[in-house]
Amino acid sequence: MVLDETVKGAVRFERRNLAAEELVLWPPATYDVVFCRNVIMYFSPAQQQALVARIVSALAPGGYLFLGHAETLRGLSDDFHLRHTHGTFYYQLKGADETELAWPGMSMPRAIPAGPPPPPITLSDAWVDAIREASERVGLLVAGEAARVAPGAPARSIWDMATALDLLRQERFTDALALCARPSGLCRPGSGHAAAGGDAARP
Repeated sequence: MVLDETVKGAVRFERRNLAAEELVLWPPATYDVVFCRNVIMYFSPAQQQALVARIVSALAPGGYLFLGHAETLRGLSDDFHLRHTHGTFYYQLKGADETELAWPGMSMPRAIPAGPPPPPITLSDAWVDAIREASERVGLLVAGEAARVAPGAPARSIWDMATALDLLRQERFTDALALCARPSGLCRPGSGHAAAGGDAARP
């Protein structure tokens, strides 16, 4: 396979210092996507914050940031939504007027827009709700199948949300997905680990 010449012609390779303030490299609101993988993990916290701030200013509204699997924006920036599609986690720049549901210990948004107060935030506003709903559907299907095979058998617990949220707070996203996505990995309430399918992977 050979890359099309029109694509090759649109690519430019340059040597840059990401730890330095290079205004030419970070023009405001320009980039739709930034791939900065396996870089910030080698920077000091101050350098990490400075680089992420430059990326924020250079991203177009709604732009995306991809970091390495061992990297995170936790403690560096509240300017992004965490996204998960196609088997990977990545970040999307928030709009100027957006706020979010903060985990315990997270800093709250820097400014609250003027006007009437927003409606109370419910579980359905959290991105983890999609995981919970999918897990419940799977759990109901499995419980229905078990009842058909063995009538009168007690229904299993569908999902222990506290355990899954604890994994998410620790940024163990893969563990949380594995815990909640397959019937054999559903949690027993208060158990602190996956039932039947074995313990969730340890960091």
